[in-house]
Formats: sequence, C-alpha cells, structure tokens
Amino acid sequence: MSKKQSLTEQLEELQNAADQLTEYQKLFDKACQINFGMSAKAIKKMTESGAENYSEFEKKICNYFGLKTATDKKDFLSIMCSESSKKFFNSKRENDDVVAPAEQG
Repeated sequence: MSKKQSLTEQLEELQNAADQLTEYQKLFDKACQINFGMSAKAIKKMTESGAENYSEFEKKICNYFGLKTATDKKDFLSIMCSESSKKFFNSKRENDDVVAPAEQG
C-alpha cells in the first residue's frame, strides 16, 4: 500500500516537479537556440503561421494561379510536375533561347 502524504508534502512534491519542468524547458530552449539559431517559441510560432513561411517564389505562384488550400497546391503540383509539362517547358525554353539572341542582334 502507498503511504499517505500530508498536504504539505504533496505541495512540496508538486513544486519540485514544476521546478524540474521549468529547468527542462530552459534546456530545450537553449538546445533550439544552439541548433537552429532561434528559440523554441519562435520555432513553434513559425510552424503555426504556415503561409508566412513560404518563399517569395511560392507566394507568387500561389497568387498567380489562385492556390488557396493545401489541396489546391497538391493538385497544381500533380499537373505541373508531370513528364508532359516538363517536355513543354523544356521545348519552350529551348525555343526562347534560340529566338532571343537573334532578336537582340
């Protein structure tokens, strides 16, 4: 059977546990700062903010094509990242490379 503790003993135990958790939080924050160059709080905020972390290129693509949701982006990638789209892009790029210098001359 477990021994009964007084209310004071229980409070002291809880306080010790809280102090230990605070120390672990400080160590975790320090590890994040060392490894990632930012606090744990900043990392959490960054992961929660989602859209704010996109590159400028991705923002422009999403705005241009009206991609609002993760499903929109997934569908877009499934269409654009296909062999036929790659061939089309490469043929356009090759044609533009050939035509561009002649126009300059």
